[in-house]
Amino acid sequence: MPGKELFEYYDSDGIIHSIDSGMVNNYIRTVTGGEFTAKDFRTWAGTVSALIAFNNLGGFETTTEMNQKVIAAFDIVAKQLGNTRTVCRNYYIHPIIVDL
Repeated sequence: MPGKELFEYYDSDGIIHSIDSGMVNNYIRTVTGGEFTAKDFRTWAGTVSALIAFNNLGGFETTTEMNQKVIAAFDIVAKQLGNTRTVCRNYYIHPIIVDL
């Protein structure tokens, strides 16, 4: 199944070449020697960003304050990844970070 086209470039002869997500993922698998994809790196970035956001937002004293800070952290990650809070929570932030 072909990947989603990400971008194009011109070679030295002026010919346009496309790079798709499948090509990127094949490259990642080749250089890492593992079954990794771009999503693994995006999930890692989202999880690390959430951890940093929680640290920067500080502690909490009430359940209400905790819930507000969790939402604020999700919003920070969503902005960084260019996605929605819900998508980041469901796909790009490891749940253990929120539990901790």
